[in-house]
Amino acid sequence: MEQEKSIIPPRMLRRWIYMSIAIIAAALLGTRPVFNFQSDTGILYTRSFSMEDQKQFVVTQRELSTGAEEVAAIMSVKGLYYCSKAMLWGSILCLLCFFSYRGRMTLIFVTVAAAGLFYILMIVYAIRMTDQHYATLYPNFAAIWPAIVLQAMLLTRSNMIREKIDEADEETSL
Repeated sequence: MEQEKSIIPPRMLRRWIYMSIAIIAAALLGTRPVFNFQSDTGILYTRSFSMEDQKQFVVTQRELSTGAEEVAAIMSVKGLYYCSKAMLWGSILCLLCFFSYRGRMTLIFVTVAAAGLFYILMIVYAIRMTDQHYATLYPNFAAIWPAIVLQAMLLTRSNMIREKIDEADEETSL
């Protein structure tokens, strides 16, 4: 008796799972900023820091005597936003790229590069925030999402390479 072949090959199913995990992680990255901040209370004012999205870092000062609040500084952190969007779109397009091996490999490379650049920019922005604005910051759980995207894309890549090697072995054995 001949074994029935499954409708979806196991390698392809694994690849879809990896890419779906990458899409979910990239989408969750856009829901909250990667840094949390502690406010700083001085003699004359209370300084609070916020990064409501991945586009701006805002320093707000509130005078203790009057309670007047003012925005003391704004710093752009749009690099994080662009990298997170590149990871999301790279993951989605990688899932939708059915027929082109080379195209999918290019999309994987772009997505992995965006995840790596995200971490580099995260470190650069953290240094600038602490150096220029004396912010006390700490990363939150959202800082893990780019690593999950990166790992899922690398697993997809190795899955595709193994599949290509297996196909070449089958052709040579015939």
